[in-house]
Amino acid sequence: MSRQYCEVIKEINNKDWGKFCEKLNTLRHDSLLTIEAVRPDGRKEELARDVPLQNVRFEKTEGCSDMIFVEVGSGAGKERPMQHVITEPIHIRVKTTDQPGAYNPLMIEAESGVTMITFHPALRQDLFEDVQLA
Repeated sequence: MSRQYCEVIKEINNKDWGKFCEKLNTLRHDSLLTIEAVRPDGRKEELARDVPLQNVRFEKTEGCSDMIFVEVGSGAGKERPMQHVITEPIHIRVKTTDQPGAYNPLMIEAESGVTMITFHPALRQDLFEDVQLA
């Protein structure tokens, strides 16, 4: 008898975005990831593949232009450092995988489209302790 897998998408509460980014920096620094941008017209563009995570930062602003900065690569390594900026994030979501307690990709929806960040290995449940998922 085969086990059925049901994909579930969960959203991170926007009040927890800063805390979630800090946890990514602490628990997943140097994890390999791939970043893809899906534009509003549906075009996909791979921005980085199998590069180490250096830093993720959520910046809350007075106006409506909050930002998330994703820094990847390594000055000492073969990967050229790169920063991807997501302006005006609307939702941060994660998708469950067929492995219990694992999530991939991280999806950040913004005015300019969706940024999909796939982690290698997948995000685990410990990253979501003290972070509200709905």
